Amino acid sequence: MTRSHAIRWVVAGSLALLGAVAVGAYAEAATPAGTSLPARVGMLEAEVQAAEDLQAIKRLQRSYGYYLDKGMWTDLAEYFTQDAVANYPAGVYIGKESIREHLYRNVGNVPMGQVGLGDGRLYNHMSIQPVVHLDADGQGASGRWRALATFGSLPGGATWAEGIYQMRYRKEDGVWKISRLDYHAGFGAPYATGWVAPAPAPAAAAGAAPPRRRTLAHPPDRERDGKCEGFASACIAPFHYANPGTAAGGRAWYFIGEPAPSTLTGKALDGQIAGLARRAALLADEQAIENLQRIYGYYYDRAQWTQMADLFAPDATLEFAQSGVYKGPRSIRAFLGSMGPEGGEPGWLNERIQLQPIVTVAPDGLTARSRSRELAMTGRYGQGGEWSEGIYENRYVKRDGKWMYSGVHYYPTFQTDYDQGWGKQARPAAGIDASHKPDLPPTEIYEIYPKAHVPPFHYLNPVTGQAPVYPTVGGPDARLAKASLMSQAPVKPTRLKGGAEAALAAAEAQVARYKDYHEIDNLESAYGY
Repeated sequence: MTRSHAIRWVVAGSLALLGAVAVGAYAEAATPAGTSLPARVGMLEAEVQAAEDLQAIKRLQRSYGYYLDKGMWTDLAEYFTQDAVANYPAGVYIGKESIREHLYRNVGNVPMGQVGLGDGRLYNHMSIQPVVHLDADGQGASGRWRALATFGSLPGGATWAEGIYQMRYRKEDGVWKISRLDYHAGFGAPYATGWVAPAPAPAAAAGAAPPRRRTLAHPPDRERDGKCEGFASACIAPFHYANPGTAAGGRAWYFIGEPAPSTLTGKALDGQIAGLARRAALLADEQAIENLQRIYGYYYDRAQWTQMADLFAPDATLEFAQSGVYKGPRSIRAFLGSMGPEGGEPGWLNERIQLQPIVTVAPDGLTARSRSRELAMTGRYGQGGEWSEGIYENRYVKRDGKWMYSGVHYYPTFQTDYDQGWGKQARPAAGIDASHKPDLPPTEIYEIYPKAHVPPFHYLNPVTGQAPVYPTVGGPDARLAKASLMSQAPVKPTRLKGGAEAALAAAEAQVARYKDYHEIDNLESAYGY
């Protein structure tokens, strides 16, 4: 593992399993030779559903971070079950309505119903390093996540914060929601002094009230549970899982006993297999696109411009900030090269960490979209450094069975000098470079922090299925918001290629690989914890 790769696993992480269950209780995905077709289909149905559940939980928690970033309290409040319990640094809030009021009045410091942070406020929350396990009944799950946050105002203060979420999720009417949230603060510190200074009061994180002590507009329903606050306490937030390096802890999901065989026959059974094959293929596509975004980041780090440009389709576009649109690999390669020499050079830091991916694959499996985050540490040795963070809303196309970019669009959230930090300085988004003009002007005109700006979401709220409720200040106009949403039109069933047996075997292999991918991801994340 390279140094850069190791950094990303520690920062970005992935997901793991619920509790210590005896090895003999697990039903394995691999089916013994001679297993009947209906039994294999029944097992595959259960495996595909479990994989989709894992995908939905990751989507839920990652999108929680994106809504929290921008003060989109209306969308966020819907993430909780009616009887949810949220154990925040500000106290314990019981029930969806109490949590909703806390988000608006304490965290947002706005009247009920008003969304957005407004200008001059930074509230970034990176939801990373997940370890998630499904319950055996498929109706509940547990997760451990890390929150890395940058809070601030300009002019004003700047704060680092980090902590651990221990989550419980419940599936209600086919939709995953949060039933229990416990946040354990790791540290909270002023940017100016860092975490070596005496620790202040626990910092706000992921739905907490701001770190300064004040009278809360909506007081908690009871005092906070637990005393695991701050690194000075040397406290370890409890783990919900057995060690993923053991047989008991290594599986992302499991079944008690064998799933029921399919009861269908003939063409109906073929139709069930075709549907499962399509669902398994979409899961594999999502996995491939997540990898593609990470590969992009590694090439970007080391200024491997030629290999980076090779990730783009012939008709693809690239748009960074306000620098305009570059069309086609040749133009994209030339623009990337304007940042610095191929392969980098001594003294140039260009770390571009790719985090928090949410991938949406079109039902036909030929196009896709993603939202992801970049945390960047850049600069020149002896000259100066910069922190920056921003959002990608990217497009993908599948050509000859390979996924590639059809459009990369990066929206910076903030850029600041390393020495000053985001409480004292904010740099504007990069504009058009007169020495390397784009093929087209920027598709959107906007300002970044300290101005509020919300890059339009390509996906619907995963709980409500509705379009996001954008802030009035900093939100996209209605036309852009509507145009940004990805169509999810259903696709007519297709014939089984090579027959039912071949399609079933291919789907079994795809879902097994999907499970392996996330179990390895869990292992790496747990290593970091």
